[in-house]
Amino acid sequence: MTAALSDYLKLKLLDHSLGHASFTMPATPYIALYTTDPTAADVGVEVTGGGYARQPLVTGAAAAGQSSNSTSVSFLPMPTTAITHVGIRTAATGAPGYLLWYAPLTVPKATTSGDTLTIDIGSLVFTLA
Repeated sequence: MTAALSDYLKLKLLDHSLGHASFTMPATPYIALYTTDPTAADVGVEVTGGGYARQPLVTGAAAAGQSSNSTSVSFLPMPTTAITHVGIRTAATGAPGYLLWYAPLTVPKATTSGDTLTIDIGSLVFTLA
């Protein structure tokens, strides 16, 4: 899956690159799971319940115009839900926790209570076109 930029990140990158305001990168970006499309405006419904919690994202340095997750990430135990999208956020929980990137799953994933959902190495791809 290929991720898209959120409105928040687009504005931060523009301001930073045009000398208006520095953008402080998040100390740790976190992967969030959604039951609806978060869209660039960050209006999606994030998964809740079970043992769900956002998980840290580890990527390699950008090369050839892209970067991807360099470790697999597991969410457990999941609630009963249907996951359609992932998002990358600036915090482990709540506010500010701004959305940076978002993408639909290649195939939506249904989980039942207690399941583990794993995102394989290289499954999240980040590019600037």
